Amino acid sequence: MNFKHLIAPGLVGLSISAAAQEITLEDIWKNGTFQQKSVYGIRSMSDGKHYTTQGQSEDGNTVTMYEYTNSNEVKQVISEAGLKDISGDGEATFSSYEFNADD
Repeated sequence: MNFKHLIAPGLVGLSISAAAQEITLEDIWKNGTFQQKSVYGIRSMSDGKHYTTQGQSEDGNTVTMYEYTNSNEVKQVISEAGLKDISGDGEATFSSYEFNADD
């Protein structure tokens, strides 16, 4: 059995006038054409329902929590302005973060 060329199943039947796209093993294994893209910068919460990301706002660096199911923002966990208020240090900043075992 020769698997040198495969037809992309998602393209079959899209349009009568559309030609099927040819996918080769080189596309899959050598060229990485269909290689998954990684997601960087998210941290899963221990509840399995939420994740956090670090971003920027008018308050400087922020850490914000989102829901996995719909990507809705749940809350801002911390901002540099909040850190300055909590610490009493008007120069307080952060460039990364991590949670302890109980988030």
